[in-house]
Amino acid sequence: RQQMKKAAQNGDWAAFLDARKQLNDLMGAGDMLSLLDAIQFSAPKHVFQELLRTGSQFTPDMIMFLAINNNVDQVKMLIALGFDIHMADRYEKNALLYSIEFNASGVFHFLLAQGVSMAPSIRGFDALDTALSALLKPQNTSLIFADSLIELTTYLKPSHRYLLSQLQQQ
Repeated sequence: RQQMKKAAQNGDWAAFLDARKQLNDLMGAGDMLSLLDAIQFSAPKHVFQELLRTGSQFTPDMIMFLAINNNVDQVKMLIALGFDIHMADRYEKNALLYSIEFNASGVFHFLLAQGVSMAPSIRGFDALDTALSALLKPQNTSLIFADSLIELTTYLKPSHRYLLSQLQQQ
């Protein structure tokens, strides 16, 4: 596993695929970790194709790493390979919410244009709640997320109104 991660960090994708094959041969594991490393370290398309060809599958828990990278070209490539940008993870967050949390404005605007839900869960915070909450944190100066979402929102929920009142008090 360490060999695989080190190869990914160094961008040595041939060594990465070799280490993955060895790990799978020994333990029958590594598929999810391989894809996470490939996303995290921005692997080229042929690496993803090989991982998917040999049994790896995209999972909802991978969406956070797309936001962390803020790499729209990578997101587009992964969509073409079958990644579902509309799915939510076990925390009921989707890529749009993570793009706000990680201040990934490029991915944020791309996801909005693709129609990714602003409310992936009926129980939790939606994208506007997430953006307004981020503004309450010290040294957060990015209004771009909240501005964009307010323009698209037809109804302010009570949680939105509460967060806006908190912002007014600051």
